[in-house]
Amino acid sequence: MTERAVALDDLLETIGEDFTSKILSDFLCPLNADVESFLKSKAIDFNRKAVAKTYLVFGQDDSLLGYFTLSNRAVAGKIETLSKRMQERVDRFALRYLPTVFSKQECTTYTLCWRIPTRPAFPQ
Repeated sequence: MTERAVALDDLLETIGEDFTSKILSDFLCPLNADVESFLKSKAIDFNRKAVAKTYLVFGQDDSLLGYFTLSNRAVAGKIETLSKRMQERVDRFALRYLPTVFSKQECTTYTLCWRIPTRPAFPQ
């Protein structure tokens, strides 16, 4: 099976927003409604505003298998305001930088990083 990632920007430029929206509206993610909702209602707008860039992953038969979205925004906040479980998650996935001043409050800036596999595993 050969998968390919296509930038949402490229798809919008090639086939237009109406047809792209139709492709996105057919995407289903029964395990996570937020994943489905983002793609259908926010991905194009986020791309347009350069908040995040979305890439669609298509299968050999041109069916939409999934997507991933990349953002270069840092998250700033007081870690003490998070639950213990969320603090552990942030520590596991984020790079922590020295405290910075944000809105006159001491904050720590985090950049969340995930390794993207060179060949993602998709269900057969």
